[in-house]
Amino acid sequence: MANQVAKKEDTPLAISSEDLLAFAGQGTEGLKTDDLAIPFINVLQSNSPQILKHDGKYIEGAEVGMLFNTVTNELFGDGGVEVIPCAYQRTLVEWVPRDQEGGFVAVHDPESGILAQTTKNERGQDVLPNGNYLANTASHYVVLLSPKYGATQAVISMTSTQLKKSRRWNTQMISHTFVLPNGETRPMPSFSSAYTLSTVPESNKYGNWYGYEVSDRRDATSEEFHLGATFHKAVMAGTIKAAAPEQETDSDDVPF
Repeated sequence: MANQVAKKEDTPLAISSEDLLAFAGQGTEGLKTDDLAIPFINVLQSNSPQILKHDGKYIEGAEVGMLFNTVTNELFGDGGVEVIPCAYQRTLVEWVPRDQEGGFVAVHDPESGILAQTTKNERGQDVLPNGNYLANTASHYVVLLSPKYGATQAVISMTSTQLKKSRRWNTQMISHTFVLPNGETRPMPSFSSAYTLSTVPESNKYGNWYGYEVSDRRDATSEEFHLGATFHKAVMAGTIKAAAPEQETDSDDVPF
């Protein structure tokens, strides 16, 4: 047809590498550490909202036993995902009991003396006078080697039945050593190794769940090593901290 004007398709803009370099970081100059969220890598359980289609937090394709990133919602199924451990912290996390709708309250230093204020309940939990309980929590700060997003920072938080996994991992890390010229041995930096993080089914008399599994250590590449060293320095300096968890990050429903 005469005088017909072709419709211009809306296609993504091809940005040159020169422009990307010239404008690198612009638009995010005002961001500070408190404006960023370091994700947790959690395990999906049978009661996790991410697997319930009617729930607003549902993630398409999510299944029980998968790992997921709490910020990007990326899922990790069979085979898990590689992580580089960079720093470790142990804290006491205060929670409102689940039968009172639950919820995060505060993070306490294990050396603060707050445990002296608690009593044990029938579930073995350390309960404060206000009725809240303290969860002994092992936090592993890692560089997550995501197939989709590349190397990103994350936290693996282990409590309750998963603390033995944390202790085993810590032991594995410090047992990896190097020899000095004088014959003495020293522990390798934790970020000199990458591990596979996956899940495994577990159970006891209280029920069934999926827990973390750490396996298949390999040497980190030079790039991975330096990414880990940078993250380690920031965590230890206190300039990077994990956001407060929205819910208990323990991977099971066992009541202790």
